[in-house]
Amino acid sequence: MTLFLKNSLVFCTIVSIFFLFFFFVNKLILDKKFESLAKNYPIIIMGDSQIQRLPVNIFKEKSYNLANKAEHYFFTYNKLKKLLSHKDCNLKLVLIGISPHNFSPIYHKLIDLENKEGLYTLKNYAYFINIFENQIFSLYDIISRKEFYQGILKGPLKNKVVKSSLKNPNNKNILQSIDMYYSKHGLNKITNNQTFYLKKIVNLCKKNGIKVTFLTTPSHRYFKQNIPQQELDKFYSIIDDFNQIHHINFFEDSINDSLMSDGNHLNINGAKFYSKLIFKKIIENEIIH
Repeated sequence: MTLFLKNSLVFCTIVSIFFLFFFFVNKLILDKKFESLAKNYPIIIMGDSQIQRLPVNIFKEKSYNLANKAEHYFFTYNKLKKLLSHKDCNLKLVLIGISPHNFSPIYHKLIDLENKEGLYTLKNYAYFINIFENQIFSLYDIISRKEFYQGILKGPLKNKVVKSSLKNPNNKNILQSIDMYYSKHGLNKITNNQTFYLKKIVNLCKKNGIKVTFLTTPSHRYFKQNIPQQELDKFYSIIDDFNQIHHINFFEDSINDSLMSDGNHLNINGAKFYSKLIFKKIIENEIIH
């Protein structure tokens, strides 16, 4: 029995050292990347998969698309803090994706570790969580989940623009995505944590003299028609609360189906088309010069 306990202790120690080594090496690589972004990219594009469709060469100045799939504003805020923690940060403008779906019930599930969506988040954003000090997850909740360790081994999320050649989405697929965002199980869930972290993002930018612009990309007409009215009302109410923040809003556009890959994501041609409009709006409003 004593030998078994001794061997078990040795094994656990070796495994712990392995994970710690792997974590700190990847953390160092991630920190170096964010240091480079902070110094060399005056424009950072942030948000979730909608914004991840935008090309990086929208502007004349160097820009970088730091958006990721299913990104809660909690992690957008942590990314921004990481950028601003570096000396000689040259960040001038943060372009943040904001759409009705960002405040839908699924964003409650994305930070609830009792749901598969929350476990997905934990695995993918393990390197953007301070396990000892954060306002979302408890230390026990994090370290007791295998997804956290899977995320450590997986390494930090890679950032790349998603290019889709799909077009003319059908109504059946659009309804499936509506059900994902707005399932009846959860429509009454409180999702004000998204608003809370969006405010923290805005305040952090203001504190550091960085301009903030909200961006709402287009959605397919059938997608818009099927968003519950209470969710649309909530979205516009949130926008009104941020009335001092410039908002580039293409949500009401009557977009051609050929520019959409699904209900609320642009395809490669749609991304190219709207990137030009985004740049025009930025210049017209003298957000950057």
